[in-house]
Amino acid sequence: MEDSHHSRKSVRASLAIILIASLASNLSVVIEDSGLSQSSNTYSYRFQVDNNGSTLVTITYTSSEQSGSSWIIVPKFLEFTNKTLRGRILDFSLSSTTDKLTTDYYFYNVLDFSFASDGQFEMIIQYNFTTAAMIIEPYGIFLSPQIGYQSNGVGEAEVIFPSNFEVQKAVAEGGYSPSFKEANYVRFDDLPTNILRLEIDFKIDGDQPSPLKIERGIFAFETSERYENYALNILNLFNRTYDDLVDIFNTTLENINIEFFIPDFEAIYSIGGYVPFTGETIGNIHINIFYTRYVEGYIEVTALHELVHHFLWRGGISPEDLLWFQEGMAQYISIEISEDIGLEGASMIKQEIESAAGRLSAINDLGFLVRWTPTSRPTDWGTLYTAAYYVVSRLAEPYGELDYYASLFKLLEGIEVDDNDELAYYLSLASNRTVMPTLRSWGFDVVDLYTYSTLIMGVERSIQDVSSYYQPYKFLAEQLYRWALDNARQDRVDAANRLLLAAVIIAKLSPLLTLVTISGTLYGAILYALKRKGLFSDQPL
Repeated sequence: MEDSHHSRKSVRASLAIILIASLASNLSVVIEDSGLSQSSNTYSYRFQVDNNGSTLVTITYTSSEQSGSSWIIVPKFLEFTNKTLRGRILDFSLSSTTDKLTTDYYFYNVLDFSFASDGQFEMIIQYNFTTAAMIIEPYGIFLSPQIGYQSNGVGEAEVIFPSNFEVQKAVAEGGYSPSFKEANYVRFDDLPTNILRLEIDFKIDGDQPSPLKIERGIFAFETSERYENYALNILNLFNRTYDDLVDIFNTTLENINIEFFIPDFEAIYSIGGYVPFTGETIGNIHINIFYTRYVEGYIEVTALHELVHHFLWRGGISPEDLLWFQEGMAQYISIEISEDIGLEGASMIKQEIESAAGRLSAINDLGFLVRWTPTSRPTDWGTLYTAAYYVVSRLAEPYGELDYYASLFKLLEGIEVDDNDELAYYLSLASNRTVMPTLRSWGFDVVDLYTYSTLIMGVERSIQDVSSYYQPYKFLAEQLYRWALDNARQDRVDAANRLLLAAVIIAKLSPLLTLVTISGTLYGAILYALKRKGLFSDQPL
């Protein structure tokens, strides 16, 4: 009886063990199927930011596998350290990011490694990134180094700021919000993808340092001390290229001020720089501080682009009415000058924009450019800048490229151009033949004033030679000239020729006409005064 009872107890215990094991197995399947299982690989990123924006980056990789392999993106041009805390590295190598990804990340490599462990592997990688956070007091933006790892695990990241920094906004690339955010700390517990960056907008409390003003020739750069070297590089670039730009634009500049700016949160990549146009003045050159993180040549092209706007303004090209030509010239000239002095990034930019411009060559209507103004843009930024560059560069190709525009601005000395018909006329003069067929093939609706070139040049020279003292006849000649151009645009050939001829005559005779007018006026005044005195009275003496 006791043995039989004991046997039944053993059977019940065995059945219970089998049932528990079965339930555990089924539960495991349920967990895996529901996506709740924990990955054995974790990639943890920690960014410790200091008061100057310099950041200590720590990447920790952990795995519960006894053997395996993985890869992590690491900086190409910065020193980094790697240390194995648990387990051991069997093999590792560095390769291009194109080996793992479809994009070539210029500043980064891929660190490939394999490992073995007793079930717990842990490795850390560390490096300093001095410009992770860019600061122009009291504001700053943190843009993380490139995060990238094999998509076989979970990624997490945290960013730690100094105590006087206050986080305003934080996202992971793609618009994902953080898991936790407080005054000076942000954490992402589960990164949405294995290739991304973090972007954090912040404000700095407390006293702000006084800006540093650095002067070189006619150029002055106001910046914080932390960016002094970047400012000096741009000032040296401006002075190095200034004479070349003077030769092209046939004009000089005075007292040009430059400063860095922090872009809007959503526009870190899209705006390299700007020069404000306000009424009759042109403002300071502003350069996106984040372009200091690009390949050498990118920030230089950006800075020269904005400097060219100043030369174009002084050279008589209206930014309000001819913005497409302003931007196309700024793109073209800045790239050509930067490439000529051997800046690597300039060649990369040229290759990119030429590739985009090549796709435009099949489009026969670029007329949307003439509708581009500081307050209105008819299409996306990229297409506008590419199309403007395309027109400006292709116009110059048959006529000596930069030399062509040097010829143009010699013709424009003392002249302001504010419409496309006049611009096309001077472009034709610079090439000694009409450019109208080319412009019209691109969809520009312009009038061929070049057919009136002899008379127009005569009128312009005559009006330029007239002193402002010879009024109102200089004004009358200018008005007749404008009426003549209006008639030419409407294809009224006879009326245009008559008005141009009248303008020349008035301009040339303006000194004599002014003298006659003044003499007549004085004679009339004298007669009137004598009559008031009674010298012309009808009564006998």
